[in-house]
Formats: sequence, structure tokens, C-alpha cells
Amino acid sequence: NEALFTMSGNSIISGNTAYSRSTSKGGSGGGIWTSKNTKSKFVINGGIIAENVASYYGGCVQANSAKTVSEINGGVISGNRANTYYGGGVEADHGGSIKITGNTTIAGNYAKTAGGGISVRSTGSSITLDGAKVSVTSNETAGNGGGAYVAGTSSLTINGAQIVDNIAKNGGGIYSSATLNVN
Repeated sequence: NEALFTMSGNSIISGNTAYSRSTSKGGSGGGIWTSKNTKSKFVINGGIIAENVASYYGGCVQANSAKTVSEINGGVISGNRANTYYGGGVEADHGGSIKITGNTTIAGNYAKTAGGGISVRSTGSSITLDGAKVSVTSNETAGNGGGAYVAGTSSLTINGAQIVDNIAKNGGGIYSSATLNVN
């Protein structure tokens, strides 16, 4: 069985919080989180995901498993926060993958540790930014990778996307200690 989430048109996911009273569980994916234990896919075809907060990882969207293959085909991801760790806007972790295409804007997101706009880290995780209308702009982190953070055995592929005006301690645009493909 596969869990499927689809968001289209003028849909809005906003003002949500994922938190945990314990440091061992929860607190990730302020807007959307995919389970490690279920084969899942989310598809976003427009809409707005904004002003969501995760106490740990993935302020807006977290693809959290090798069983997760997801697509963002347009829309706005803005003003989301990961208050403790990685991925203010979008995060792929534990083998999750996300392909971002179309007229997609990832802007004004914040992560405390790394990856203000995008974080892709750990075993086999991947994010692809595909097309000139994909924009990662004005994101911020106190640590590494204002626009994008790439670490571990993960990969970020950029095919014509724009990464501009992001802020970080190291790597304002991109901080990479893993596979980075820019075409």
C-alpha cells in the first residue's frame, strides 16, 4: 500500500506547528511530514505552504524515508521555520527524495542549524531542482547553507534553478559536503 497526498490549485497549508516534548520523537514537518514506516508520496501542484513551524526538522515539508518519493510542481513555500535543526523550507532525510519543478518559489524560510531553504542529508537522500522557474531566495540559517545544505551520502541536482539572496554563516547560497550537480 502507498499513502498519497496531493495538493493542487489554491490550497493553503499555513500556521501549523509540529513539536515534541521529548527530544527522541516528533517535532518534524511543520506543514507536511511523511512516515518512515509507510511507502508514501506527496505531490504538490500549486498552492501555498507558509508560516509553519517544526521544533526539529523540516519547517514546511519533510520527506523522511527511502520509501518516500515526492514532487513539488509549482507553488510557494515561504516563512516556514525549523527551530532547532535542518530544513526551514524543504528537507529530504533518511533516503527520501523530492523533485522540484514548475513555477516553485522557496523563499523566506529559516533553519537554526543548516539549510534555510533546502536541506538534503543522510543516506541516499536527494533533491532535484529542475527548471529556470524554480527559485530558492531570501532564506536564512545561523549555520551552513542559507539556500541549500547538502551533506552525508546525499545529493542535490540543480538544472537551471535560481538560488539567490540567501544568508548563512557558511555557504550563503549552497553549503555542500556531499554530491552537488549543477547543470
